[in-house]
Amino acid sequence: MRATQWMVVVLSGLAACAIAQEPGPGPGEDMGPRRNMGGMPPMDQEGMMLRVLAPDSKLAKEIGMTEEQSAALKKLFAASQDETKAGREKMEKLAAQQAELLSQDAPDEAAVMAAVDALGAVRLQLAKQRMHQLLAAQKILTSEQRTKLRELMKSRMEKMREGRKEARGPRRQKDAPAKTE
Repeated sequence: MRATQWMVVVLSGLAACAIAQEPGPGPGEDMGPRRNMGGMPPMDQEGMMLRVLAPDSKLAKEIGMTEEQSAALKKLFAASQDETKAGREKMEKLAAQQAELLSQDAPDEAAVMAAVDALGAVRLQLAKQRMHQLLAAQKILTSEQRTKLRELMKSRMEKMREGRKEARGPRRQKDAPAKTE
């Protein structure tokens, strides 16, 4: 087998093993050593969107979101919660099957690639579902709110990037010799 094919197999196996790991805690469960964001459950797309746009959040207030809009967002994300959970469970199952195939002494390449395709199809389905949610969520907000939200998020991202740059300190030029003292 060529080196690139082996690399695909190894990386797929690592990805499958990572996905097959026990899922993290759900809402209200102990997070253990993971960083707790003010008592909030771990971040997921739906949870993050709901926290950011909750009626009592700073961002929701800044864009002028109403209680009705917040309720509509909650209803939107609750409607697909079961589908999302089922998709994640299916991904975990497929990833475990893929890992099992890869753990064999002489893995069947066709079977491994079929498992990769099956896992990829579920990931694609979940990604499309998230995009449908995002598009539906955007329709709940007014044009002015969406514009203001984009501006605020862009500003916050820039501040975060600057903070990371400062935390890392100045970078050396690639061509500059390292200083020795």
